[in-house]
Amino acid sequence: MPADPLPGEDPFADATPRAELVIGDCLTVVLVRIPCDQSHSYEVFRIIDHPAPAGSPYPDREALRAIYSHQDNIDAFHAYLGSDVGADGWVAPLITPDAEEWAAGDRLMLSLVSNTRTPDYLMTGSARGVLG
Repeated sequence: MPADPLPGEDPFADATPRAELVIGDCLTVVLVRIPCDQSHSYEVFRIIDHPAPAGSPYPDREALRAIYSHQDNIDAFHAYLGSDVGADGWVAPLITPDAEEWAAGDRLMLSLVSNTRTPDYLMTGSARGVLG
């Protein structure tokens, strides 16, 4: 696991690029891929390639939320965990490109799973099917 960043350093400087991640990957709090048998904060359950063409303006927060809350995302969460968002503390944060990444053509958004009822929101092992 990478060392804690110094003040003023980007805590996500060592994050695994979104384009290198696949469904089922487990991530630290600073989005570094690690084996799922290690303590981790997130797990990728869906990868969304936003359909906006190159040169499109960066979407506002509501436009990104519309993709996130779309029924396909809800269905993907249910299929992956075996239950709905919110059940037993399971939540689904969304990681999106920032404005600079968007301008460079990055459209990948990650739907993650995390559990707010575990100590420090950490889990060990895959969340796939845990509520099924």
